[in-house]
Amino acid sequence: MASLVMDDGARAIRSDIEVQSPDSTEVWREGDDGHISGEAIKILFVIKGKAGIFMADSWGAEEGEDLTLLRCPPGGSTFEIDANAYRYWYPR
Repeated sequence: MASLVMDDGARAIRSDIEVQSPDSTEVWREGDDGHISGEAIKILFVIKGKAGIFMADSWGAEEGEDLTLLRCPPGGSTFEIDANAYRYWYPR
């Protein structure tokens, strides 16, 4: 397991990256040999509003890119997945 952690000045808010997704499929990449690299995860944006804090991230690899929109409710301490998509591209 790995975690992304955001400090908003008042608290640390985390997003855990599990070894398996809720449907029991593996989330590690074919070519990463079971290791997660911080360089592979990009934070696309963070927005704070009345509904909470939203953060979008991209996790790319040689075969595709996982895009996730996370939301932390007001006063919360963890991000939850609000939306998720995967974009596949043919390895070059």
